[in-house]
Amino acid sequence: MLETINMVSARAVRWLLHPFIKMTVLPDSPADKLTINANESVVYVMRSRSYIHIALLVHYCKKLNLPSPLQNDGKRHFVFLSKPFGFFNRNAKLPVHEERLRAFIGEQKNHENHRVQFIPVSFYWGRNPGRENSVWRLLFSDKETATLFQRIFIILLQGRNSFLNFGEPVDLTEIVKKGSVEANARKVARVCRVYFHRQRIAAMGPEVSQRKVLLRSILASDAVKAAIKREMSTKNLTFNEAKGQARKHFYEVSADYNYVTIRFFAHFLSWLWNRLYRGIEVHNQEKLREVAGEHELVFVPSHRSHMDYLLMSYVLYHEGLMIPHIAAGINLNFWPVGRYLRQSGAFFMRRSFRGNKLYTAVFNEYLHSLFDKGYSVEYFVEGGRSRTGKLLQPKTGMLAMTLQSALQGTRKPVLFVPVYIGYDNVVEVKSYYRELLGDQKQKESVGQLLGMRKALKRSYGKVQVSFGKPLSLLQFVQQEVKDFEPVKMQFDEKPVWFTQLVSSLAKKIMGRINQAASASSAGLISMVLLDMPRYGMDKLELQNQLGFYLKLLKKVPYSDHTIINFDHADSVIEQAKDVGALQSAPHPLGEILFLSPKDAVHMNYYRANILHLFCVPSLVAACFVNKEQLTLDEILNKIEKMYPFFQADLFLPWDNQALTNIIKALLNEFIYNELITFKDAVYRCRPAASFESIRLHRLAKLVMPSLQKYAITLSLLSRAEDSIERKSLEKQSQNAAQRISILHAANNPMDYDKESFKQLITWLKDFEFVKAQGTQLIPQEALESLKDNVFELLTVDVAQSIHLVLRD
Repeated sequence: MLETINMVSARAVRWLLHPFIKMTVLPDSPADKLTINANESVVYVMRSRSYIHIALLVHYCKKLNLPSPLQNDGKRHFVFLSKPFGFFNRNAKLPVHEERLRAFIGEQKNHENHRVQFIPVSFYWGRNPGRENSVWRLLFSDKETATLFQRIFIILLQGRNSFLNFGEPVDLTEIVKKGSVEANARKVARVCRVYFHRQRIAAMGPEVSQRKVLLRSILASDAVKAAIKREMSTKNLTFNEAKGQARKHFYEVSADYNYVTIRFFAHFLSWLWNRLYRGIEVHNQEKLREVAGEHELVFVPSHRSHMDYLLMSYVLYHEGLMIPHIAAGINLNFWPVGRYLRQSGAFFMRRSFRGNKLYTAVFNEYLHSLFDKGYSVEYFVEGGRSRTGKLLQPKTGMLAMTLQSALQGTRKPVLFVPVYIGYDNVVEVKSYYRELLGDQKQKESVGQLLGMRKALKRSYGKVQVSFGKPLSLLQFVQQEVKDFEPVKMQFDEKPVWFTQLVSSLAKKIMGRINQAASASSAGLISMVLLDMPRYGMDKLELQNQLGFYLKLLKKVPYSDHTIINFDHADSVIEQAKDVGALQSAPHPLGEILFLSPKDAVHMNYYRANILHLFCVPSLVAACFVNKEQLTLDEILNKIEKMYPFFQADLFLPWDNQALTNIIKALLNEFIYNELITFKDAVYRCRPAASFESIRLHRLAKLVMPSLQKYAITLSLLSRAEDSIERKSLEKQSQNAAQRISILHAANNPMDYDKESFKQLITWLKDFEFVKAQGTQLIPQEALESLKDNVFELLTVDVAQSIHLVLRD
């Protein structure tokens, strides 16, 4: 009997199962990551009775340094909530375990100073959610009610792909204050059953709908039926022809989830990552598991590589969470890749929905069906991969459709999960450089895929996947929309506040992606060396500058979700050498570290990845470039004039008051590091030739490329007599920046990227420094003051290069 099981029999069961089982434990170190007090009573709660589960639990508790469920006090410190019976079964009650549950609750009730901790324990054999109405599901899917006979099949097939999840302990002190022991026992059991069900959905997802069944429900929806009627009238089609078009759109869009393909990719990607990378580090994932069961998760990662799709699914799979359905561009639906991406959960979307209302209706209904059935979803708010390294300005189409779906009503509240994906080395970075120089983007194809063989011959360092602070869609809407009422709306209904809300939501999400940034060795090294004349520096000086930057990031943190993996400069240098980003040359007076000219241009990409972390510190340093002493008000005034542009460009998170506090904290840190002094309410920089002044000026150079762009465009606007044509301004700005880059820098195409000038002119219009009349831009009075402020922040050499090129 289960009640008489002992350590010997548990070891025997474990020994028999060992060849068939390879189990992943979540979280990876439960003794450290869960709030378990080993000095107080610990009771493990499991969903359904199983000899196998208790034997494995005994083994893993010993291995993980957790209290054993078979302790020496004569009690069994585990509880099963129910037992399976019969092949086609329901769950039945367990009198012995009900009595044991009541005993522990009674113990808590009678001894208020002694805490009984109930730890939910979940076993997942495989990750197959099963298909609706499938006979195979009865034998091979790990259902909550699987019998011993079914579990044998499951272990044989899925045992080496299994997970053991320890939940956060349930504190009984508040539960037992009211009511009888019996009532409390029922309440605890109910709470645990709900927890197990939600965790199971979070790990595996809901049962997969047959595509034909899903197609019928979408074609029967009011929105699609209305779109079919519209298609018939506008294009003179018969009903069957219009319905056939809708069916064709559905099969073009929809995923075709296949568990066998998922298992294949799990093994294939493990091999691929071991060839390409030296490790994948995941951060802030513990909180994600806590909210996954209660929310509809929408993952919104940064997008820098085609690897992002695969990495996200791989990481979530190995973190014990369901594989999301991923919105992929239709350009990835090429043979043979498209089929397997579709079977892995990808659904495909066209670059533009304009002019095709039937396609739009089908896509909207398909997306809503994913939310309604409880699938997690993933899409890239940037729309495409970043060629410059910074986050792109958001495309709001998918966010708008998500908001519309939420307003229609979903079973669970929608929660956005921002994700920062950072690479020591991006596989496609060289092709990005060529595209910025004017080459056409290569179309995704089998040939391009075969070209990946070259990539397998080198290592690309580490990958950082960092989950940011989740954002509740409902809470965001309630904060932004006055007197909002959560009333169910149709897809074609758009309240007056809808467009502005979607724009605000996009900026908020992008800001939270950047807040979860991880500072890579390549990014940190490039922050220092790219501003050196020949991209080289004495090792000791590099250590000092990097050490200063690491201190700034830790003492004045950008966000509590930002990841700084390095404790000191030496570890940054060693990792950069290890991934080939940094070269070394011995010298009698000290080792010289440098970037090769070939790699230096590409390193700008990694610098841009984390530029936002150093933007405000660099602006504060830039205030002292042309001024030896400044008051706090003068510093705040200079930065506040420029801050809206940097905030829009880098999605900086602070409002004016928070920005003031950050600036004060940075000034105090500058004083502590002896870069400036403070006396009589005045901040003074050190003498120009001092090491401290040099260090401060190096920090100031980080924002010079951005300030240079602003200065060029503002100078051209200032020279315009009455107005200037927008396209002409864009072209002149780009030409001037390119000439400066060729004459005075390394011809870095990121310095004269045309999109950045287009965006800058848009911001000048939004912030009312110019007024638009058709295609003409009319400078406003405040523009001259802004231009003067920018030039006051520029170093002398940058300002001179602008004057020479523009012939001012």
